[in-house]
Amino acid sequence: MSFVENLLSTHLVLFWEKMKPVYVEFRNRYNRPKAFEWVEYLYTELERYEKGLEIKISSTT
Repeated sequence: MSFVENLLSTHLVLFWEKMKPVYVEFRNRYNRPKAFEWVEYLYTELERYEKGLEIKISSTT
């Protein structure tokens, strides 16, 4: 995870914080609750990692 944090964290955090309202509106308007979930998941896990919390591994089944 530290590799991902070093490579993407600044850009991903800025991207998600800027675009979150757009994606939330998209999900609601088009009834697509899982749209862009991978971006939100990675953002959430990076935030947890930076706070020293345990990282949850998500299975996509």
